[in-house]
Amino acid sequence: MKIIYATTVADRTANRRQTHNELQNKLNALIGDVRLFEKGIKLLPNDVQALLVKYLLKTLCTDIVTEILNYVAAEQKFKYCYRYF
Repeated sequence: MKIIYATTVADRTANRRQTHNELQNKLNALIGDVRLFEKGIKLLPNDVQALLVKYLLKTLCTDIVTEILNYVAAEQKFKYCYRYF
Protein backbone atom coordinates (compact mmCIF):
# COMPACT_ATOMS: atom_id res chain seq x y z
CA MET A 1 0.00 0.00 0.00
CA LYS A 2 2.86 2.40 0.84
CA ILE A 3 4.50 1.74 -2.51
CA ILE A 4 1.29 2.57 -4.39
CA TYR A 5 0.86 5.77 -2.38
CA ALA A 6 4.49 6.81 -2.96
CA THR A 7 4.17 6.10 -6.67
CA THR A 8 0.94 8.08 -6.88
CA VAL A 9 2.46 11.06 -5.08
CA ALA A 10 5.55 10.94 -7.30
CA ASP A 11 3.38 10.83 -10.43
CA ARG A 12 1.30 13.78 -9.24
CA THR A 13 4.42 15.77 -8.43
CA ALA A 14 5.87 15.06 -11.87
CA ASN A 15 2.55 16.01 -13.46
CA ARG A 16 2.44 19.28 -11.53
CA ARG A 17 5.99 20.13 -12.58
CA GLN A 18 5.19 19.42 -16.20
CA THR A 19 2.00 21.49 -16.03
CA HIS A 20 3.89 24.35 -14.38
CA ASN A 21 6.60 24.24 -17.07
CA GLU A 22 3.99 24.22 -19.83
CA LEU A 23 2.26 27.23 -18.28
CA GLN A 24 5.55 29.03 -17.93
CA ASN A 25 6.39 28.41 -21.60
CA LYS A 26 2.94 29.58 -22.75
CA LEU A 27 3.13 32.72 -20.64
CA ASN A 28 6.66 33.53 -21.80
CA ALA A 29 5.55 33.19 -25.42
CA LEU A 30 2.44 35.33 -24.91
CA ILE A 31 4.33 38.02 -23.01
CA GLY A 32 7.00 38.04 -25.70
CA ASP A 33 4.29 38.54 -28.31
CA VAL A 34 2.74 41.38 -26.33
CA ARG A 35 6.11 43.12 -26.04
CA LEU A 36 6.78 42.67 -29.74
CA PHE A 37 3.37 44.00 -30.75
CA GLU A 38 3.72 46.88 -28.30
CA LYS A 39 6.98 47.95 -29.97
CA GLY A 40 5.31 47.81 -33.36
CA ILE A 41 2.29 49.76 -32.18
CA LYS A 42 4.53 52.59 -30.96
CA LEU A 43 5.64 53.16 -34.56
CA LEU A 44 2.09 53.97 -35.69
CA PRO A 45 0.13 57.24 -35.39
CA ASN A 46 -1.38 58.02 -31.97
CA ASP A 47 -5.01 57.56 -33.02
CA VAL A 48 -4.27 54.08 -34.33
CA GLN A 49 -2.13 53.24 -31.29
CA ALA A 50 -5.05 53.62 -28.89
CA LEU A 51 -7.21 51.25 -30.92
CA LEU A 52 -4.51 48.63 -31.29
CA VAL A 53 -3.54 48.75 -27.61
CA LYS A 54 -7.18 48.17 -26.72
CA TYR A 55 -7.31 45.25 -29.17
CA LEU A 56 -4.08 43.83 -27.75
CA LEU A 57 -5.52 43.96 -24.24
CA LYS A 58 -8.68 42.19 -25.36
CA THR A 59 -6.82 39.42 -27.16
CA LEU A 60 -3.36 38.44 -25.98
CA CYS A 61 -3.63 39.91 -22.50
CA THR A 62 -6.95 38.12 -22.00
CA ASP A 63 -5.22 34.90 -23.07
CA ILE A 64 -2.55 35.48 -20.41
CA VAL A 65 -5.11 36.00 -17.66
CA THR A 66 -7.12 32.98 -18.83
CA GLU A 67 -4.07 30.72 -18.73
CA ILE A 68 -3.23 31.86 -15.20
CA LEU A 69 -6.80 31.44 -13.96
CA ASN A 70 -7.09 27.97 -15.49
CA TYR A 71 -3.83 26.96 -13.82
CA VAL A 72 -4.90 28.28 -10.42
CA ALA A 73 -8.30 26.60 -10.72
CA ALA A 74 -6.68 23.29 -11.59
CA GLU A 75 -4.26 23.61 -8.68
CA GLN A 76 -7.03 24.42 -6.22
CA LYS A 77 -9.10 21.47 -7.41
CA PHE A 78 -6.05 19.25 -7.02
CA LYS A 79 -5.42 20.45 -3.46
CA TYR A 80 -9.09 20.15 -2.57
CA CYS A 81 -9.33 16.58 -3.86
CA TYR A 82 -5.99 15.64 -2.34
CA ARG A 83 -7.26 16.33 1.20
CA TYR A 84 -9.71 13.45 1.00
CA PHE A 85 -7.23 10.74 0.06
